[in-house]
Amino acid sequence: MQELKRFPSLQSDIAAAANEALDRFRDESRRTVTRLVEMESSYLTVEFFRKLQTEPEKLPANQAQAANVDRIKCL
Repeated sequence: MQELKRFPSLQSDIAAAANEALDRFRDESRRTVTRLVEMESSYLTVEFFRKLQTEPEKLPANQAQAANVDRIKCL
């Protein structure tokens, strides 16, 4: 550190470069976290498939069959 004090312009350039690198890393990290959150929010859980199985039981027979056909088309 003593060596850097002899070159104040070098010290300020290094500090500026370090801050710029940290800003880039922060922006990249933010984008990565956003992508991960989007992936997690679109993740289908076991509970989702359990609900799919129980929903047709609540509908009358003819509507349940139509719902299954629609569900198969979506998958």
